[in-house]
Amino acid sequence: MNRQQKISNTISFYDTHAVEYAAKVSGRAPKELIKKFTKYVGKRGKVLDVGCAAGRDSRQLKARGFEVIGIDLSKKLLEEARKKDSESQYLYMNMANLEFEDESFDGIYASASLLYLPSI
Repeated sequence: MNRQQKISNTISFYDTHAVEYAAKVSGRAPKELIKKFTKYVGKRGKVLDVGCAAGRDSRQLKARGFEVIGIDLSKKLLEEARKKDSESQYLYMNMANLEFEDESFDGIYASASLLYLPSI
C-alpha cells in the first residue's frame, strides 16, 4: 500500500467513525500540554490547530482566549467540530498545503497530526 492509499484509508476511517471518535476523545484533552503551549504563544493570540479532528483541543484553546482556526482532512470530523463550536472556523485543508498568508498565526498547534507527514 502506498502513502496516498494509507492517507485515504485514514481519512475514510475517521469519516466513517467521526461521531464515535469525537465522543471517545471528548474528555481527554491534554490540558497540561495545552497550558504549556499557550505560554509560548502569548495572550489572546491567533492559533492554527492542524489536524483538529472534532475540535476538542480547539475548544480548549478558545476557552483560554485564543482565536482558533482548525483544519482537517476528515469532513465528518469537521462537521462534529462545527456542531460543538459554530463560532470558530473549521476548514477542510491539507496541512502539507496550507492556504494562509505568511505570519497569519501566532502559534501552530498540532496534536497527533504530524505523524501523518512523510518521514524525512
